[in-house]
Amino acid sequence: METLSRREEEALFKATKARALKECDVVVQEFAKCASGRYFSVVWACKDQLKAMQACVYQYTNPDNMDQLRAEYIRLRREKGVTLDMALYTIVEYRDIEPTEDAGLLDPDSRGRSNTPST
Repeated sequence: METLSRREEEALFKATKARALKECDVVVQEFAKCASGRYFSVVWACKDQLKAMQACVYQYTNPDNMDQLRAEYIRLRREKGVTLDMALYTIVEYRDIEPTEDAGLLDPDSRGRSNTPST
């Protein structure tokens, strides 16, 4: 099995996390609003918002989803010879990632849908 270089691994994770933060924007904004103007008290005052934000981001960056993205990147690199930047665009930005706890399945109807975590 092929592996990714450290640079490729970091780029894939960074792009996936950026996509997750974009998809979880509502939850991220709620945490930012709570944390605004706080220093040490943010730890206990915004605990629920932090947990909600972490749960939302984890839906996109969980190990199963990252394994799928790595496999897709390796497939594109091997079959089509695409560059890292093009592959990141194809598999992270363009790919619809359904926020599920099991793996982040593809769903073409999920565009524009709010991706807030269920509690």
